[in-house]
Amino acid sequence: MSTYVMFLRGINVGGVRVPMPRLRQVLTEAGAREVTTWLATGNVRLAFDGPADDLKTLAERVPERRVRLRRLRSRA
Repeated sequence: MSTYVMFLRGINVGGVRVPMPRLRQVLTEAGAREVTTWLATGNVRLAFDGPADDLKTLAERVPERRVRLRRLRSRA
């Protein structure tokens, strides 16, 4: 399992409202775990078992959002 940070652009600006509980629910139902959001920014930390491309596809289900995805690297 890998930990990722998602930066969803355009969330809660310009009349586009995406409630963070709903965003967490959508991502959890799609297979993400340990989903955490920061305020109403659209920034999300989560764990995901599949490849990053699958996670990006999952995130694009949030309507009209451009997604930047970063994988967190463990420090040994």
